[in-house]
Amino acid sequence: MITLPNNCQCSELSVYPKNWLTGGAPLLKKDWYIQYYFRDPLFKSKYPYGKLQVIKGMNKFKTLEERRAYTKTAIEHELRLLKEKAYNPITGVTMQAIETDYEIDPHTNFMDALNKAFHKIKIEGDTKTDMKSVLKYFSKSLMILRYDILPISQVKRKHIRHALDNCANLKKDQNDKKEKKIWNANQFNHYRKYLSILFSQLVELEAIDVNPVRDISKERTISSLRILLTNAERKKIDDHFAKTDPAYQRFLHIFFHSGARPKELLCIKKEDVNIEKQTYKITIIKGKYKREELRPIKNIALQYWECVYHDALPEQFLFGKNLKPGDKPTTRDYISKKWLREVKGKEKLNIQADLYSLKHSNLDETAAELDINAAARMAGHTSTVITMKHYAIGEKERQHERLKSVNNKFA
Repeated sequence: MITLPNNCQCSELSVYPKNWLTGGAPLLKKDWYIQYYFRDPLFKSKYPYGKLQVIKGMNKFKTLEERRAYTKTAIEHELRLLKEKAYNPITGVTMQAIETDYEIDPHTNFMDALNKAFHKIKIEGDTKTDMKSVLKYFSKSLMILRYDILPISQVKRKHIRHALDNCANLKKDQNDKKEKKIWNANQFNHYRKYLSILFSQLVELEAIDVNPVRDISKERTISSLRILLTNAERKKIDDHFAKTDPAYQRFLHIFFHSGARPKELLCIKKEDVNIEKQTYKITIIKGKYKREELRPIKNIALQYWECVYHDALPEQFLFGKNLKPGDKPTTRDYISKKWLREVKGKEKLNIQADLYSLKHSNLDETAAELDINAAARMAGHTSTVITMKHYAIGEKERQHERLKSVNNKFA
C-alpha cells in the first residue's frame, strides 16, 4: 500500500491489459483502464477494503505508442494528485498536502513505519538479516489483524502484544522455502527484542512518543544445559575435516583457541594480523557500539594463523570463499551450516554438540589452567560474570574445591 496524506492509503495503480507495455497490435482491440483501491479511515465502515477507482480515456488513441504514453502520463498525474495535492477520490476534495519536518510522519501506517525504521537503523549484517526475518513474519501478523494501516502514533502495547501472540498462528508461505520456526517463548522474546529496537528508532525520530514494547514482559524460558564435546568427539571432528576440508579444519582450530565469535574472525584482513607479535585485531560490535581490540595468538594456534596469513594477499580477508583468503569474507551461515550438515548430520558424524561448544570448552579449559579473569579477557568480556555464567561452566565447581582447601583455623 502507498501511504498518502491525512492518514489515507491507496494500492499500487495497475493497468488492464497486464501486458500493456509488451504486447502487440491485438491490444488495440481491448478496452484499457487503470484501477486502484483508495482507503480513508473515516470511511472504513463503508469501504472496509477501500473504494475501487477506475481511470479511462486511453482508448481514444489508435496506436500503441500513443496509448502507452497516455497511460503513463495518467498514472503519474493520478499519483501526483494523491500524494502532493492530497486528493480524496471518495469525497472528491483536493487540498495542498501539509509539509512536516518528520523523517517518519506520525500518521504513517504501522507497517510502513516499521519498514522505514528498519532502513534507517544502523545495524550490522547478521543482526540486520535476523531483524528482516522478524519484520517479515510480524508484518504478516499485522495484516491478518488489520493493524497494518493503523497510524504509528496510535499504536499501543495491546496491538503489539496481540500481533506477537498471533504469530503463533502463521502458516508457512507457499513461496517461502524456509519453514517458519515453531513459536515458543524463545521466539516471542526474540521478536520482542528486535521490535523494541525498531520502536526506539521511531521514538528518536518522533514518530511515536513512547516505546510500547518495553512494557511487554518477556516470557519465561527454560535454560537448557549446553552439550559439550568430549575429547574423543573433538578428535573425531578434527580427523574428519583433516581429510575432507583442511581449510575448515584450520578455521575450527583458530576459532577454538581465539575466544572470539565467528563473525568477528570473518572480518579480519591480513593487515589486522601481526605474526611477529602474535596478535590480531578484531572489531567487537555490541548494539550501536563498536570497539577494536588486540587479541593474542596462542602458541599452539600460531601454525594455523601463519598458514592462512601467508596465503593471503594485501587487503584480503583471511576467511573468504571456502574459508580461504579472498576479497570478500564468507558468511557465518557457511560455517554453521557445514557444521550442522557434517558434524550433527546423522549420515556423517552424528555428534549433537553445536559449533559454539568449542568456545565454551576453550574458555572453561583456560579458566582451569589460568583463572576466570584470563578466560574473560580471551572472550572480550568486560567482567567475569558472563564468562562464568555461560562459558566457564566448571569454574563454580573449581572454586568450591579451592574453598574446601582453605586451612584457616578458628583458634
